Amino acid sequence: MIGLLRQFAAGAIAPVQAAARRTLIDIVMLAGAGVLFLVALVFGAISATQWLSLRYGFVQATAIMTGVFLVAAIAVLLVRIVVNRRPSARGGATGGGGAGGGVGMDAAARGGLAGGALGQGQQRSGLTPEELALLGTQDIVKSLTPFQLTLVAGLAGFVGGRLLDKNFTSKSKSP
Repeated sequence: MIGLLRQFAAGAIAPVQAAARRTLIDIVMLAGAGVLFLVALVFGAISATQWLSLRYGFVQATAIMTGVFLVAAIAVLLVRIVVNRRPSARGGATGGGGAGGGVGMDAAARGGLAGGALGQGQQRSGLTPEELALLGTQDIVKSLTPFQLTLVAGLAGFVGGRLLDKNFTSKSKSP
């Protein structure tokens, strides 16, 4: 049985390991491209400063390049502000329109799980029992390692299969 569970765990972990390997390779490649982009930017700035110094003198050339980088930095900050405002406007428009007229899952995720503070049948910030169960399950799953999660999934499948088998055989025996 343990050998079967180990094979099951190895089969479940293999795709995760392959995805992690691909992600790591992507991160390394993007970091390398970023470093090369920065080197190209530095050499471009040096070349532009040299070219401008031939026309305007060294002090004015460095002042011009400083102004260019200042304008670029301000533009990046403005783009960041605009990008950060966009998702919050969408979230506000869809926050209350969850399925079944209840609270959306974004609101449920923001509400959190109060743990032992919630009594039987008591709801926190309008969350349904299903949303509370989902939040509790998410907290538990986040605390498990991949191997533990695989074992829990295998155990749940085994127990669920046994329960279904019991229910099916008891219904088929009754006339």
